Amino acid sequence: MLVMRSDGMKATNSPHSIPITLHKTVPCNEWEPIGMARVMAALREGLYTIQAPGVKPFKALCDSTLAGNGWLVIARRFDGSVNFYRNWTMYKEGFGDLSSEFFIGLDNLHAITASQAHELYVYLEDFDGNKRYASYDGFAISSENESYKLQILGAYSGDAGDGLRYHVDAKFSTFDKFNCGDCAYAVDSRGGWWYNKGWKSNLFALYMSGEFKTSNGFCGMAWSFWRGFYYSYKKIQMMVRPKCHCVQTQLKAN
Repeated sequence: MLVMRSDGMKATNSPHSIPITLHKTVPCNEWEPIGMARVMAALREGLYTIQAPGVKPFKALCDSTLAGNGWLVIARRFDGSVNFYRNWTMYKEGFGDLSSEFFIGLDNLHAITASQAHELYVYLEDFDGNKRYASYDGFAISSENESYKLQILGAYSGDAGDGLRYHVDAKFSTFDKFNCGDCAYAVDSRGGWWYNKGWKSNLFALYMSGEFKTSNGFCGMAWSFWRGFYYSYKKIQMMVRPKCHCVQTQLKAN
């Protein structure tokens, strides 16, 4: 059976699917070890129903294969099957297919990162099979009132380069809503992103097959600190996880 969102996002049922409710931050030292163990054991590979403050319950994918347990996937691309050249409303609500490529939506992402402190993990893979990552020990975006500004970005670690630092305090932009002054990067790149007066990363741009000509402009799915501005990656995945790994939950058996 398919679970269908009102905006068209769908996901197949999973034996690991457990409803989870995110609440405000609870200090880690207030958690009993058994309770924490139950939570972390639950947040493994599979589909979950997420209830974050201020948004309706939504289906989400958790990943345990790239960087350990507890990661919630906010964006995934690997074959170009889903068009990321979307308008403001679609980026606000989310789009795609949880069994394929998708973006979780800016409203949902804000609600998650506002519920408590989160970290961010960015996975990159090129067309030669090389894999790199960028990890940040803090990450949050603001609400729509501030155009989902990249509000918090913690210390970087990894081997892909710090491709997001340049974008701190930048607002999200799409082709129908420029929030970076006179820039039109969302149009030129065929996507949406936290564009500044330029960019160093552009993972929601056009899906292309590796290196592309400069005559095509800066339109590829790029992370400039690794393969440069004119290389579009084969796979990218962005994920968030509570920093103290003790998100308050309500676990219910299906």
